[in-house]
Amino acid sequence: MERGVALGKIRFDPPFILSQILVIQASYYLVLGGCLYASETFINRVAGMDLVFDTEMLGLHTALGVIITACHFIPSVTGALSLSFVVGRSKQCLDYALTLYFFHLLLCTINFSFPHNAVWWMLLLVNISTMTLISEYLCMKKELREIAMQNVDEPHIQQTGLVQKKEREIQAREMEMKIEIK
Repeated sequence: MERGVALGKIRFDPPFILSQILVIQASYYLVLGGCLYASETFINRVAGMDLVFDTEMLGLHTALGVIITACHFIPSVTGALSLSFVVGRSKQCLDYALTLYFFHLLLCTINFSFPHNAVWWMLLLVNISTMTLISEYLCMKKELREIAMQNVDEPHIQQTGLVQKKEREIQAREMEMKIEIK
């Protein structure tokens, strides 16, 4: 996002959008690969491309399937953080999450086959929902922060302070006059 451009007036910049998509994809696969690599000891198997793109590996009936399914869920949470950092707009979070998982679907289809596993599709919906909701929350929190205005109100505050100081001085003089009169 350019500096000084209002939120509603962002211009269309395809190279910038593509770079955002690439950063989000890379962070997603980096975390997924890290999770699968860390889980190698539990699954007694070397993490490879099949664990990333073979949709038949996911499941809830075996320990291997559950661990791989959990490894595929974790990047949706961490991806929400990268999405809120890279995109920064709550209105665009769903678009980028759908784009991420659309490309994942494409890569799964190219590397193995079109997914027929119901667990994969349910996980896909859960991941998209998780990533979108968390990233939108983080972006909204950032968007709704109070904007710090430096030195804009300072003259007003100084004037207000001076007026209050003068009023106190006048009240003090009036009190002194009343005491002297009595």
